[in-house]
Amino acid sequence: MVGDTLEASCPVCRKKVSADVLLWSGDICYKLPGEFAVARCEICGLVISYPEMSGAELSAYYPSDYYGDVPKVREPENRQALERLAKKLYRQLKRGKQMNRAALTHAPSAFDLALPVEKESGKLLDVGAGWGRFLSGAMGMGWQVEGVDFSPEIHRVGEALGIPVYQGALEDVCAKLSGDYQMISMNHVLEHLDRPLETLEVARSLLSPGGVVRIQIPLWRPFFVRCFGKYWFPLDLPRHRWHFRIQDVRVLAKLAGFDRVMVLPETGTHPWQSSLRIWLRDHPKLSRWQRFASVDNRLLRALLFPMGWYLAAVRRPMEATFYLMSEGSNE
Repeated sequence: MVGDTLEASCPVCRKKVSADVLLWSGDICYKLPGEFAVARCEICGLVISYPEMSGAELSAYYPSDYYGDVPKVREPENRQALERLAKKLYRQLKRGKQMNRAALTHAPSAFDLALPVEKESGKLLDVGAGWGRFLSGAMGMGWQVEGVDFSPEIHRVGEALGIPVYQGALEDVCAKLSGDYQMISMNHVLEHLDRPLETLEVARSLLSPGGVVRIQIPLWRPFFVRCFGKYWFPLDLPRHRWHFRIQDVRVLAKLAGFDRVMVLPETGTHPWQSSLRIWLRDHPKLSRWQRFASVDNRLLRALLFPMGWYLAAVRRPMEATFYLMSEGSNE
């Protein structure tokens, strides 16, 4: 029940901790069986999904339609502008800037491919590559890419794009990787990982000097959890193992050996739209309106943009991108 205390593993505290239950829910997105808790660590405040599940158990909660079709490689029309932005982001990260508000003056989509790099695109590893959307975009920007994912679907991505891919967790396949990457990307992946700290430690060991780990995640926002309850899309139980705040990622990055962390608050409103869509879906009298809440609805995006911009401006965004670098890899 809500208010109960349970025992869970906390990657920030690096031990078993007592955690207070905030809510219970099933799998709202796919309606797969099971009941799961969201609980807050009594020591550090990290919000944790419960119960702990093995990789094999959790894989059953990723149905075949979780992945889409592999997109074709296309060079973006604004490639030069994206490259200029990427170099600017890199300089700011290298100088030790901790918070970047560039998203307030650029389109949200710009940061999908403005990948911080000092000079020119090099080797990139995408961890949790999914159906290859990011990989194909990075190829269009001139990167030499490789992909890792625990799903067998990753081999389909490798065949479609003609690139090296590896099935498994990063820490389990690292011996097979070429290493010396300028960029390691984790797009909405860290919250899924069973061992996020270990994954970050391995990622750091695979970087070239001056290399960057780039992480995109949804952030824990208790106000929206109170508003939507179990329908708050970023909960995505049980696939999301952790519900990070900015300070949680900073601590994990430091523990993994990164001494430069720059946070880019995002202005997007995807979590709000998706939450509204699944709430409408489950209310028969309102279900016909769920298409209005689609993330592709430009009108709704325009209406919600001021909210997303404001939350990013006051450093309370629904999602954020983190750029990680270590002094030892910057010589």
